[in-house]
Amino acid sequence: TASLQQLIDVSPLAVLRLDGAGSITGANAAFHKLTHQAFAERLPEGLNALVSDARREEAQTLLTRMLAGDIPASPQLLELKLPSGAAVM
Repeated sequence: TASLQQLIDVSPLAVLRLDGAGSITGANAAFHKLTHQAFAERLPEGLNALVSDARREEAQTLLTRMLAGDIPASPQLLELKLPSGAAVM
């Protein structure tokens, strides 16, 4: 709904929107600020393209489970790689 989208947009937590294939279709301002990237021109982009090499297999397993309906009860942390080479969690 519109009010949920507004809440996500202003959330201080980084939030991604994924499609059924696991591609990023949107991100809130906190995600753009965290990663120092704007994704509008690159969407859709696979989530794994942003995950650090060391955590990619773990992220793919989590994503596969979530897309199958097995949604974790708590927020999930991913280690992302930035264009600068730095990693954020």
